[in-house]
Amino acid sequence: MIKRTDFIMQFAPIGEFAAMGAAISTQGIGVLGRHVFTLMQMMRSVMLLVFSTGSSEVAYPKTIEQPEKFGASNRITSFVLP
Repeated sequence: MIKRTDFIMQFAPIGEFAAMGAAISTQGIGVLGRHVFTLMQMMRSVMLLVFSTGSSEVAYPKTIEQPEKFGASNRITSFVLP
């Protein structure tokens, strides 16, 4: 089972780049935009907390709060983040 999971995880980046390529080809390069950098700026303190404590459980409430402040709906953050 672990070998199968490892095999699938090796191909995960290909799927991610394919999804980004499909989004860029249909909606244009503007889909990446400057807003991504704003979100990363907002998430910087949360990422620092996660890496310094070694536990994402501590930062989970703050991780949900920041994208909602950014403008993402609660339905999206509660689906994507877990």
